[in-house]
Amino acid sequence: GWLWNFGDGTTTSTEQNPFHTYAEAGTYTVSLTVTNEYGSDSVTQSITVEANVTQNPVAGFTYTADYLEVTFTDISETGVGATITTWLWDFGDGDSSSVQSPVHTYGVPSYPYAYQVSLIVTNDVGLSDTSDTQSITVEARPPTAGFTYTMDYVVEESGNDIDYEVTFTDTSVAGDTTIFSWHWDFGDGNTSTDTNATHLYENTGARTVTLTVEDNFGLTDTYTEQITVYVPLPSVPTAGFSATPMSGDAPLTVVFTDSSVAGDTTIASWSWDFDGDGIENANGAGPHTYTYTAPGTYQASLFVTDANGLSDTETQGIEVLPVSPTAAFSAIPISGSAPLEVQFTDESTPGSGAIESWLWDFGDGDSSSVQNPTHTYSAPGTYQVRLIVTDEYNSSDTLTKDEYITVIPLVYPGDTDNNGVVNASDVLPLGIHFYLTGPQRSTVSYNWSPSSPDSPWDPIAATYADANGDGIINERDLFGIGVNWDTTHTNGSNKFVVDPSDSELLTLHKPALEKLYQALGGDGEPTRQMKLLLERILGIEHIPDKFYLYQNYPNPFNPSTTIKFDLHDEEYVTLNIFDIGGKLVETLLENEYYTGGTHTFTLQADHLSNGLYFYQITAGKWQSTQKMIILK
Repeated sequence: GWLWNFGDGTTTSTEQNPFHTYAEAGTYTVSLTVTNEYGSDSVTQSITVEANVTQNPVAGFTYTADYLEVTFTDISETGVGATITTWLWDFGDGDSSSVQSPVHTYGVPSYPYAYQVSLIVTNDVGLSDTSDTQSITVEARPPTAGFTYTMDYVVEESGNDIDYEVTFTDTSVAGDTTIFSWHWDFGDGNTSTDTNATHLYENTGARTVTLTVEDNFGLTDTYTEQITVYVPLPSVPTAGFSATPMSGDAPLTVVFTDSSVAGDTTIASWSWDFDGDGIENANGAGPHTYTYTAPGTYQASLFVTDANGLSDTETQGIEVLPVSPTAAFSAIPISGSAPLEVQFTDESTPGSGAIESWLWDFGDGDSSSVQNPTHTYSAPGTYQVRLIVTDEYNSSDTLTKDEYITVIPLVYPGDTDNNGVVNASDVLPLGIHFYLTGPQRSTVSYNWSPSSPDSPWDPIAATYADANGDGIINERDLFGIGVNWDTTHTNGSNKFVVDPSDSELLTLHKPALEKLYQALGGDGEPTRQMKLLLERILGIEHIPDKFYLYQNYPNPFNPSTTIKFDLHDEEYVTLNIFDIGGKLVETLLENEYYTGGTHTFTLQADHLSNGLYFYQITAGKWQSTQKMIILK
């Protein structure tokens, strides 16, 4: 086999007699290796390759394109010892040129188009060459968008709202054909397709404005500019006026005088609306006079406009007052015993409008909205009565009559605290109001028949403490308690009960209570109980004036009850229990010693059955028996 290495770094060959082309001149080392079945052998030789010397030219060119205008530059090689004498250009569009480096302008295509361009060169020895064909793409020159703008302000017809008017002027330059469409974007959401656009901006500030133009070839260009919307504004006029008077009773005549101040130019018009209904009542600077006939609050307005179209409004309130109603009333009766029913009669007179509401305050916490109410006073006292009347214009008047209604206490003799029952507690109000004087009642008596004085005492509580109605609170009123002991009634809503535990109050009146204690005589139950109460309050040791066995308490009972008894002197006491048949059931005390005083014994009856029993006490010569009931 054969293996050739040509020494130029290219591929080798295994042919026996190969051909090889050297790309460049130079000296190369060539080796051949032959191989047979017994081995191989190599041989090396140096060869020199010289450059091909020829007079043939080599055509070539470069180009630069500016849209349709293309500049061609010849870069052909002349050949050895020769000079290129002719050039023939084929521009691919049917035109040609013999200029060495020509400039060629292509016709206007409707879209980018590729032309096939070639160059033939010939030298002075008659040799020629044709260049490689190059594809050259050209397209029409697009338009160039542009604009200028001017600004001004515009006053809206509705008032002083200012819009900023910007006039945009198209300065776009057409390319290779005419511009046929414009699209404006004003940067605030609004657009236009006018060639030269005018746009109103509502507010000042920066806006990005864009203009896009398109020509007949569909080529476009966009120009964007940020503009600042701002125009120095003229001074606005200031509306003002005076109104004399601004309030008063209807009908009210008011004089309106203009006091407006002009802005940068004179005020051109005045429009007056005196009653706020939106209708012009007068024009011109005035002064003007207007009469309000109906009560109410009116919004008077002045609208001024200057020569620039700028305006201002001033509004003032005019208060037209109604003539108020006059409150008046009477009542029948205005005095009497509790409970006292009184008929009230409205005698009010209206003002500008009809009276629509009445509000009565009867002075006892109750009220009414009836025009002519009836009211019942349950508690004695002197009451203030108030009436408020209000008319359709919400105008009101108030009449207050102090100490108008007098409710005189209805006194039950002996119930000095008016709690509905005559008992030992009624001695305490006598001590609180001792020797106080006041009006006598119509009937001076201890009898259980209620009556009233001509007027309440001061304080009212003392009215009830005068048990016999003679006009003075003293020891004689104790008889009223004794005579009507345990009597009850249901008219005691105005209670003046004295708390027996109110030590501060009772200490204050201790001398009077001591006199009442000394005045208590006799051995009746009322006297005994009042003495016991006063002894406890005054700290007096109680020594009963007689022997006495009380009713057990509670009764009936289960399982225990208290037995109380009084001893006038020291004695030996026996206490027995008998059943209903008189049989002795149990002895609780047997001949036990007790000192004089009040004593109690607690009976535990768990071991006794239901039924009626008798308990009997024996103390010396004294003996007494009471019933008791065990109810399990």
